[in-house]
Amino acid sequence: MDKHLSYWENNVDVKDFTNWHSTTDHIHKLSLLSGYIHNREYNSVLDCGAGNGTLYKVLKGLNLDIKYKGIDLTQKLVADAQNSMIDVEYGDIEQLPFENESYDVCVAVDILNHLYDYRPALREMFRVAKKNIVFTTFKPSVGNVGYLFPVQKPMVIGWYPGAWDRG
Repeated sequence: MDKHLSYWENNVDVKDFTNWHSTTDHIHKLSLLSGYIHNREYNSVLDCGAGNGTLYKVLKGLNLDIKYKGIDLTQKLVADAQNSMIDVEYGDIEQLPFENESYDVCVAVDILNHLYDYRPALREMFRVAKKNIVFTTFKPSVGNVGYLFPVQKPMVIGWYPGAWDRG
């Protein structure tokens, strides 16, 4: 298991993850994405890096009738989603277990910045999407990462200690 995946599997508490993904800003981002999906009249969405299904909860809260499927590489988040009857399965965004053009839209919300190389994930999303892919990212620039707490730095792939690192 690579160092980053092992971080999520071994160190992230499901309750903390849920709290991080329940912030006003994150829910607002997902609401905007849900509106985009609705306005484009997409009937199906593949949520790549679904965690425990927050996008599904937002879609359902807006009463959108869309076929939802999530996929995530962190088993305890998948289990949490499944315990809530959300259709999320264990899988890798770089090797999506779906046929070509099997979902109207594939989304990855704040996921690509956690990958060592985002290109294989995008290739897979384009392969599986019938119509479109949507992704967001939040990776800070190296010049602005001094504000990160030491506990956050291992979560940012590409963090390289240097003069900007204050601890």
